Amino acid sequence: MEKARLRLGVATRSQAAKILLAFERGAPRIIKLGNGRSSLEFRSQEAERVMRALHRLGGLRHIEGADAQLIDVKGQTFVRLGEWEDHCIISTSAEGDELLQVALTNLAIDEVALA
Repeated sequence: MEKARLRLGVATRSQAAKILLAFERGAPRIIKLGNGRSSLEFRSQEAERVMRALHRLGGLRHIEGADAQLIDVKGQTFVRLGEWEDHCIISTSAEGDELLQVALTNLAIDEVALA
């Protein structure tokens, strides 16, 4: 619990506990892929919140004409995929991995603020 609290920069243990419970309920989370990149995994009902969190990082631009749905955040390209209820945004660079981690942290902090 303490490690999660410190990693997220959360001020209190109760806030850290709420964040961990949110992750257990299926809240957005990051998984490391075999190629070393990160994937921000989330349910379809979270899609709007996730996209807002990415937009707050410095803009969000959809790239037209791509075979997959590509988005750009702060000059980093991401692939957005959605299957049934499960969605993900996959980074294509180490800088993108870091942006996904910041977005996830912001989502967790927003979750605590709404609780």
